[in-house]
Amino acid sequence: MFVPPLNSRLEVKWMVDDVNLWWSCVVQSITGKVDYQDRDVYSVLYSGRPDLDMPNQERREVVFTTNNLLVDQEDGDVMQWRMEGETTDPPELLCVGARVTLRGISGPEGRGTIAAIDELGCYKIDLEDGTSRSSVQQSSIDEHAENKADMVDDVVSLFGQCIRSDPRFRLLKSHNHKRITAQVDDLQTQLLLR
Repeated sequence: MFVPPLNSRLEVKWMVDDVNLWWSCVVQSITGKVDYQDRDVYSVLYSGRPDLDMPNQERREVVFTTNNLLVDQEDGDVMQWRMEGETTDPPELLCVGARVTLRGISGPEGRGTIAAIDELGCYKIDLEDGTSRSSVQQSSIDEHAENKADMVDDVVSLFGQCIRSDPRFRLLKSHNHKRITAQVDDLQTQLLLR
């Protein structure tokens, strides 16, 4: 497993206000602590984000668990990371609570809900038949269409809120409000059809 050297600049994917974004940080030091599997705990310093009303830098402790995952030691979140400047995204992690089907298994034995994500990016699935499966790889999972529809609804809703909160929108005449609302609705329909 690749662990970034000290002073490396990374980007870590954070969920902020229900939106995933890459956040820049620097690997500052090895803390001298280890996690429960004897892996080194690192100190990283996140850049301030004035655009998100978070202007101050923040120091966090993390453990690198795979070539693109780390565990934040403060809250236990499994998060994706990449070297700063990389443009390829690792595959999106599925969300806890997402409805899924295990590939090749039909009925209640194969349908369930993601209960947890482990530090290696595998999933614990609570199945409809009352059992659960651990260490399920993402390649063995099909996400239900309703999860994608919910995500599209959330993104379009956020987009609409941004438009409506812009002072320039308020200056428009009401017929333009209706036209913009119709265009946002069309965008939502097009995204759901993909």
